[in-house]
Amino acid sequence: MMQHPLDKVLLIATAALIPCGICPAQEAKPAPAPQACITVDPGKPGVMVSPTLYGIFFEEINRAGDGGLYAELLQNRSFEDAPDDPRGWTLLKEGNADARIALDKSQPLNPNNPTSLRLEVLNPNNGRAGICNEGFKGRPLDYANLLAAYYEAVKKATAGLYVEAGKDYQVSFYARCGEGFKGPLTVSIEKQDGTVLASCGFTDIGGQWQKHEATLAVSGTDLNACLVVSTRQPGTIWLDMVSLFPKETYQDRANGFRPDLVRMLQAMHPSFLRFPGGCFVEGDSLEEAFRWKRTIGDVAVRPGHWCRWGYRSTDGLGFHEYLLLCEDLVAAPLFVINVGLAHRGVVPMEQIQEWVQDALDAIEYANGPTDSKWGALRAQAGHPAPFHLKTIELGNENGEDREGGFGGTSAQYQERYAAFHTAIKARYPDITLIANNRKVSPVDIVDDHCYVHNPDLLLQRVGQYDGYSRNDPKVYVGEYAVIENCGLGNLKAALAEAAYAIGLERNSDAVVMACYAPLFCRKGWDLWNPNAIVFDARRVYGTPSYHVQALFAAHRPDQLLASAVDKPGVYVLGGKDEKTGQIVLKAVNTGDTPLETTIRIQSAAKLNPKARVITLASDKATDENTLDEPAKVAPVESVCEVVAPEFQYCLKPCSLTIFRIDIAK
Repeated sequence: MMQHPLDKVLLIATAALIPCGICPAQEAKPAPAPQACITVDPGKPGVMVSPTLYGIFFEEINRAGDGGLYAELLQNRSFEDAPDDPRGWTLLKEGNADARIALDKSQPLNPNNPTSLRLEVLNPNNGRAGICNEGFKGRPLDYANLLAAYYEAVKKATAGLYVEAGKDYQVSFYARCGEGFKGPLTVSIEKQDGTVLASCGFTDIGGQWQKHEATLAVSGTDLNACLVVSTRQPGTIWLDMVSLFPKETYQDRANGFRPDLVRMLQAMHPSFLRFPGGCFVEGDSLEEAFRWKRTIGDVAVRPGHWCRWGYRSTDGLGFHEYLLLCEDLVAAPLFVINVGLAHRGVVPMEQIQEWVQDALDAIEYANGPTDSKWGALRAQAGHPAPFHLKTIELGNENGEDREGGFGGTSAQYQERYAAFHTAIKARYPDITLIANNRKVSPVDIVDDHCYVHNPDLLLQRVGQYDGYSRNDPKVYVGEYAVIENCGLGNLKAALAEAAYAIGLERNSDAVVMACYAPLFCRKGWDLWNPNAIVFDARRVYGTPSYHVQALFAAHRPDQLLASAVDKPGVYVLGGKDEKTGQIVLKAVNTGDTPLETTIRIQSAAKLNPKARVITLASDKATDENTLDEPAKVAPVESVCEVVAPEFQYCLKPCSLTIFRIDIAK
């Protein structure tokens, strides 16, 4: 079996432990004079660190869900992606076959899925005809339905449909045929040259819609395969919901998740998962808003909707699946609901009750007893136990009076926030509500976003919450990142984010939640860069920013300890892990040279001379990871053997260093 990229990262991180009390070049020489001093005082405990501080934020952007975490392998499975074009599907004609395809609404599969594909085989001429799908091979259209741009992008796109020898794939589709078609209809996975890797024939195609399913055992690995539905007989066939899933999904769950991407999320140790957006929740128009009731039940009757980020979402990854993902990650769900505000659209207040009721019903679906209306549907979907939804965000970036009117005015948001807040608290007083705007009241938590255009600007905001009034609402930094002047996500940006996270952690009595954004990106579909996790059809890697987030969550102390540093450009934080009794020391060196440092552990009893050290560094601050070099910038674990109440340590240039120091018993 091919080694998974994440396994490479873990291999590096858990390599043979290397003593590293001083820089290797200094081993045969006296250590130079220290250039910095870090102090940590276990005798001066500070505030408790929020147990929910580090979470993750999922948004359907950059093919994060459809074409990513959601394991469906075919693009445009229901033929609804474009009104006049079978986007993602092409006509296949071999030999002298005479055939044509077209979208058809004459006899819908169901009212929510009105478009099917009509294949007319006029004359096979001893050949075959059909349709072909190469997976998610293409790019977003920059918000415009431009077919010319789409086809040009497809020519340049990377491999879309990856299949692996020895693996099983589950194919399903709905079909009906016209009079005279005698079949069979063949479904196959093929290489671009026509080599068949797996196939199955269906002879029972009738005049009414019927679902057909089969398991295809693939005989060879191919990076750019295609799914073909074909026949050698004349006649007309209508197709809908043509789907291909790997049988191996996370926990082998039907309609499930891509396992390697779930593992990447698990390694981030999230305390919560915010979903489903983001601008995805609002939509450009109210017709494109996320409405959770349209995303549950049989995937064949989910209508899907146009996504803010340039493509159509099937909503196969819907409300129920998001809640399952939270459970898989042992992360608390944080559901973002639309409060009747789109980027360019506002629900009148006299019509807002329907949207308020949606919020109340969502809570009942997640938490309600099985004899309640929506709790019964949850049980019917295979989950009778409640999901324990306790936190809801009312809107996304609404009421900020942004240029272009995105998200409604502050006054519009205040009015709608009040309606939702009153109704939800009346029925569910224990639900925590997050606001997008400080002008509303009352507020449990307020969501601040912090995107900056270069790493230095984020370093200037490390102390953003140092003077924050503890009488003001608690803060959720729901989205933050360096978004320009950092390539596709380099080490320099990640270290600025690490320093910023130190600022959040030391103010954890005010900042109770935070997460980096965006989370996922399928290579080639990147409307937004950088991202935490990048993948293609078969590979995945974490950017340096990903590793910062994972390390900070894995090494979150329970209580702060007084700590300080006397060197500009170095950011430190000390804390105590109550479970292990260890001192946790985080140090970010943003300088481009090694830094000889004195570390003083004050007021401590005897210390174990050996400490675990985790370092994130690389040769250059501009280094990035790629699909070909997924672990170029990755955590490396070592041992420091000279720990004492005062000891010397050389911080690597452009590095994050985390010490786990034992207080000897």
